[in-house]
Amino acid sequence: MPHPQDVFDGVVANHMLYHVPDLRRALSEVTRVLKPNGTLYAATNGEAHMCELHDLIRRLVPGFRTVAVGFTLENGDPTLRQHFGDVVLRRYEDNLVVPDAQALVAYVNSMATLENATDDQLRTLDNAIAEQIAREGQMFISKDAGLFVCK
Repeated sequence: MPHPQDVFDGVVANHMLYHVPDLRRALSEVTRVLKPNGTLYAATNGEAHMCELHDLIRRLVPGFRTVAVGFTLENGDPTLRQHFGDVVLRRYEDNLVVPDAQALVAYVNSMATLENATDDQLRTLDNAIAEQIAREGQMFISKDAGLFVCK
């Protein structure tokens, strides 16, 4: 980070540490720029995040993977404890109820992790979402997210 040592009271890593290729190095930099009593706030998803939608995608698009593979609610604690003495996880209970197939299809089609899907696979997926919402009136999607507070 292009900042001197011990300058920040807090650092926010909002749903981004799972994108970092060298997490150990990134966390070392965070601890370097934090003041001695500074806090890292690191939001991430759990492995069950949006599982209903991801399961549907996996059935129709072989090889699909979710983004939050590298840093999750399940594996974040031991990783963060290598850099911080006090790590607290605050889980956020939430879900989505999506009644609009077109909006959900647009979201799914924007996912970078579907970049290798074929046009046929995407069409089949779009139709499956539309059919489920037409049949049930909505799609329920559980969320699994939380915030690590580290000192």
